Amino acid sequence: MFERNRIDNLDQGTVTVEATFDDGRVLVGKLTLPSGRPLMDFLNGANHYVEFEPLTGDRAIVQKSSIKAARSIAPIRAPSLTQRLRDLDGFDPYQILALERGCTWEDVRSAYHRLAKVYHADRYATAELPEEVTVYLESMSRRINAAYATLETAFAQTRRYAKHRQEPVYTSPTR
Repeated sequence: MFERNRIDNLDQGTVTVEATFDDGRVLVGKLTLPSGRPLMDFLNGANHYVEFEPLTGDRAIVQKSSIKAARSIAPIRAPSLTQRLRDLDGFDPYQILALERGCTWEDVRSAYHRLAKVYHADRYATAELPEEVTVYLESMSRRINAAYATLETAFAQTRRYAKHRQEPVYTSPTR
C-alpha cells in the first residue's frame, strides 16, 4: 500500500507527514504513532483509522483508506552532542563561548553565564515552541555546559601545575 522510505524520526510518537487524500487534498501535519513503530508498518497495519493533526487545523481521526500517499517530512535535528564530543570534530569550547584563546578565567565565567541565561530551558518554559526549536535550545545548552566544563578542567590543571612549578623540585649545587 505504501512505499518503504527511510524514516528515522519516530522519537516522540508523532511523525510529520505530507498526506495526499483521495479527494486530491494535500495536507501537511502530524500522525500520532504507537511508540517504536515505523510509519510504513503503522499505515499498513490492521487499524482502520489514524489520528492526524494538520499544521493549520484541528486534530481529527481520519480513515486510513482515504489516504492515497504519505511522505515523511523529517524535522531538522541537532547533532548528538555525545557523538560530537566523541569525534572532537568541530568542538571548540572557545568558539562555543565566543572567546579568544588566552582569555582569563573571569572572561570564561562571564561568557558562560551570559550564554546560559540565553539558552536556559526555564526561560522558554511558558512559551509553546516548535519541537525543532526546543531540540536546538537543549542542544545549545548542553554544548555551552560541555564547553564550560572543558575549560574549567583546563584552567584547574593550569593552576595546579603553576603552583607546583613555582618551586623547583631539585637544584644542583653551584660550582
